[in-house]
Parts: sequence; structure tokens; C-alpha cells
Amino acid sequence: MAVQPTIRVEGTDLPLTMPIASFDPAEVPQLSAQLLDLGFEPQLRSLLQHEAMASAQERQTLLCCAHCSPALKRLLPGGEEACGLTRADLVTVHLGGPAALLAACDNSLVTQQVVFAEERDKQPALGKLVRASSGLTVVVCSSKRRCEMVAYLLQAERIAADEVAQLEKLKPREQKAALAAWAAGKVRVLLVSDAALLELVAPQLAPLGAEVAHVIGFDLPAAMAQYAERLQCTGRHGHTGRLSTLIGERESREALQLLLGVLREQEQEVPRWLDGQATLSHSAPPSEVTAGGW
Repeated sequence: MAVQPTIRVEGTDLPLTMPIASFDPAEVPQLSAQLLDLGFEPQLRSLLQHEAMASAQERQTLLCCAHCSPALKRLLPGGEEACGLTRADLVTVHLGGPAALLAACDNSLVTQQVVFAEERDKQPALGKLVRASSGLTVVVCSSKRRCEMVAYLLQAERIAADEVAQLEKLKPREQKAALAAWAAGKVRVLLVSDAALLELVAPQLAPLGAEVAHVIGFDLPAAMAQYAERLQCTGRHGHTGRLSTLIGERESREALQLLLGVLREQEQEVPRWLDGQATLSHSAPPSEVTAGGW
């Protein structure tokens, strides 16, 4: 086995690995959440339950992921579909900092776009992005209240109310029906807050077989982790996707610098105005930023 780079956490050297491309039953299994996202769950189950592989109780399993997706959580001890793929005495180590967040935003299948729009100009900018979208579209806001406002803005852009599904206004049974209608292409736009995106939408995308073509961020999210969650809703199972984020003049410098780091790390287009704004913007805390901000 080749020597792996390691990171030291609380006195312990942990190996760092890339998503596996090959498998040797004689070695410690190294699982990748990306393989689950690409639809290789049956193959992973087959590998880990292969007769040549030691049982879960007799081996050590190393799982490396930048983001613990709902599909992955279901397979781990305590999950809905846990079936002995790993031991019950699971130890979780969270690595924070910019490097971990950049890794969570790593998806070469997603084109990331930033669009300059002041608060008063967001309505036409949003309408233009929605009309240009082909395929399933999700509009994400920083809060439920902002979602209610955006629903009216979309109507003003001649996108009818019955073409927009605002999940957080619906009861659980109605939410499932709305998601199914959206996944079938009967509803044009799914309108959610960041909280609903994580709790309601992400866990149900796979069962619906829905492939999101375009995620539009009406607000700059409150944290980089939320930006990563938006990004991870598209560009799945080998399909390409797009993430567009509306940015105003009053975003915080810290927010824009973090966003710049993600765009450059992923070799995405960085408009000159964004580079300049990240240098010149004020440094307000998120509570003082009109559109959310990191």
C-alpha cells in the first residue's frame, strides 16, 4: 500500500485519502461519499459485504467525506438503512477551517456564477435567471420571510403563482406532493430557505430521481457551509448543473473573500467587479448585511 499523507488531530495521525478508484480487499476499506452521490451505493454494499472482505466487526473502515449527505447518514450506524457496513462504535472527526469548506464546494460538474444586483434590482435579475433556466430550478433565500417576498417578485416577473412551489407554506403531505410535481416538471420553480433546503429538499431528491439543473441564490448565504449545501443540490449523478448567486453592494468583505477563494479554487470565472468589491467592501457583521452575508 502506498504511503498516505496524514494530518495530526489531538495527537493522532489520521490518513488523508482521495475518493477510491480501485479496491483491494486486503486493505482497510476507504469509503467516499462522492461514490454514493454518483449512484454507486449497490457497488459499495457489494464490495463491503464481499466474502473476501472481513466482516464489519473484524475490520476497520475509514470514511472520508467533505459533506455527510443524507444518503450517507442513512447507511451509518443509527441510520434508517444501516445494515452492518461499518461497526457500531463509529468515531467521527470533524475537520474545520477554509480547507475543509473548500473541499465541500469541490464539484467540477457545477458552473458557479455570480451576478451583481442591488436589492432594488434583484427582481429583474431573478426573473432573467429563471426564464433562462432549462430543467429543474431551485431558488434559495436566507429565510422563510425572504421566500415570501420572492414569491411576489416572481409573480411580478410574470411567473404565475401555480408555477412556484413554496415548501415552507405547506403541510408535510402537501410538501411531498409539491416536490413530486416539481420533479415531474409540472412546477417551474421550487422556492425554499437554506434551512428547508437541508431539511426538506436534499433528503428527498434521490428518491424522486430529480436532477436539479439550476440553483439560484437570491441572497448570499449566512455561512460557507450553506453555500456548499446549495452547490451540492445540483451537478449530481454525473449531470452538470449551475449555481448562480445574486450579490449586492453591501455584502461583507469577509463574505466576498471566502466566495472568491471558492471560485478560484474551482477555476470558475471571477468577474473583475467582484475582485474589486472584495477589496473595497465594508466589513459589517452578517446581521448588518442586507442580503444575508457570511
